[in-house]
Amino acid sequence: MINLVILGAGTTGKMMTNHLVSKLSKKEWTIHIDDQHKTHYYQTGFLFLLFDICNENQLKKVLKKFTPTLFKIKKK
Repeated sequence: MINLVILGAGTTGKMMTNHLVSKLSKKEWTIHIDDQHKTHYYQTGFLFLLFDICNENQLKKVLKKFTPTLFKIKKK
């Protein structure tokens, strides 16, 4: 079993995990996402808060809800 650790579950970390889930075999790989926060904020969307285009709840996601089953989330 090969272990891969991705540091940070921000935008880039999530893009990389979603890319790798289609490329790597579940039998050969275990991928761990290491992030200190359990909630991800879409920071680019904060600009929309200023103009009342969206609210804060639309910009945050709990990591466990949108993480593929191949990955294990490790929190500090």
